[in-house]
Amino acid sequence: SVQTYIITEKEIHSEGKLRFIQPNSFEIKDILALLHQLKIQSVLVEGGKETLERFIRSGLWDEARILTGIAPIKNGLKAPGIEGKEVERYLFGKDEVKIFRHA
Repeated sequence: SVQTYIITEKEIHSEGKLRFIQPNSFEIKDILALLHQLKIQSVLVEGGKETLERFIRSGLWDEARILTGIAPIKNGLKAPGIEGKEVERYLFGKDEVKIFRHA
């Protein structure tokens, strides 16, 4: 059984394998320290533009995977840029996946 943690501002009661956590601080280093206390060593960040930019700026990331679809998106926010070393590129269906490692 795998426990899933969701870090959120909202007060939500944990249920089953989902555990919602409201940290004291939303600073990246504080969130990662909390996850370390929970013995979590690998984190998948699925955030919006601001959350992703905060992780990128912090420099506290090892790998980024960027999926680019073939359909142009006409509206929305521009994805944040990544500075790192591209280590792999492949097709996933019709989408392109690029893997970057933090330099």
